[in-house]
Amino acid sequence: MYSISEEWPDFDHEHMRDSNLFTHRKFWNLRESEVDYLPLSFSREDTGELIAFFCFAQWNNEWKTPYLAPYFYPYVKKESLLPEILNLLISYLKNKKHLTISITLAPLFLLNEKRMLIDLINAGFTIAEVEVTSYLVVKTGISFIQHIVNRRKKRRLKSLLGSELSIKEISNEGWSQYYQQLVGWRKIKGHQNLISTEFMDDAKIELPENFRGLVLNDTYQTLCLAIFIKVNSTCFYVYSLITNPDYPKENFPLLLWNALYEIAQRENIPFIEMGTSMKKEGLLNKGLLRYKVSVGGRMSKKYTVQC
Repeated sequence: MYSISEEWPDFDHEHMRDSNLFTHRKFWNLRESEVDYLPLSFSREDTGELIAFFCFAQWNNEWKTPYLAPYFYPYVKKESLLPEILNLLISYLKNKKHLTISITLAPLFLLNEKRMLIDLINAGFTIAEVEVTSYLVVKTGISFIQHIVNRRKKRRLKSLLGSELSIKEISNEGWSQYYQQLVGWRKIKGHQNLISTEFMDDAKIELPENFRGLVLNDTYQTLCLAIFIKVNSTCFYVYSLITNPDYPKENFPLLLWNALYEIAQRENIPFIEMGTSMKKEGLLNKGLLRYKVSVGGRMSKKYTVQC
């Protein structure tokens, strides 16, 4: 039998040490002034051993996970226990407050999310949204340029690599300035800004090893910026990679993709999630998807389920 407590697990425990950042208490605490959230730890009654962990925000008349993050990856010690845990989870949340339960899962390419999706559907969840995402597979001994499918882009990257443009990782001191610049560029291009400057400043202070960025400069100005998140030891998540609006037709992003790939190689990170290719109205952004595939991205899907 299992007991449920509204408490956070010990993330320093060996089984939780490499847990997904979007599951972690420090990440959720960055939003504690905005929303009420409910951590749920499932443990064996006899030994107290942690078996599973979820966290939900009470938001928009839903029990929702995650809250303003790409996805939530629950901790489950053994996959075979998930069906029983899901039944307990549904009952507990519905008894607490009868709201819709909404879970956005990690993309299918990450570990065994397909099995988790099947278990959720068997437990009574239905698919509410499907998003197309892309990812790069990082391999030792294979360079980023070898992943590029488009020959013109491959030639352009070779040319850019021979230029005098400089790439550096954004320092703690320059973080706020560069993120404000990125937000400004996104506004000019009509992109949504889902993460506020205030949140990013706090995130860099609290989780400096996870929230990171790259900047491409010439002698006079910034040409391209990237903000990426180290989710755990297996994945970088790219929140935004954007070119200076004054240079819309340049291939500067290739240099940052190449630099990010090399960082992943050095840090033994096997995947780079390139983000979804969706429009605001939920339609597929075919142009963005084609671009990601042309530079070596593979397609995957991300599901939101509700009960």
